[in-house]
Amino acid sequence: MPSALVLVPLLSAVVFIGIKQSAWVAIVFTVVEALGIVFNIFMLLQLSLQVLAIGFGLTALGGLAAILRERKFKYVHRT
Repeated sequence: MPSALVLVPLLSAVVFIGIKQSAWVAIVFTVVEALGIVFNIFMLLQLSLQVLAIGFGLTALGGLAAILRERKFKYVHRT
């Protein structure tokens, strides 16, 4: 709530200054929002890989490499 008390007057001032400045503020906020979404997706993938590694009985630090090694040997086609 306190951040809204600062943000609303600040954005109102930008709107009164002009359209060009308002467009730049909108672009900056959109980029920040997109970076936040990418960050959340990255963190979710990292957490998922750690849970998957624990499920395979592997350590979380070497989880992905160990999973890939396990899959490589598991699905080797023998002729």
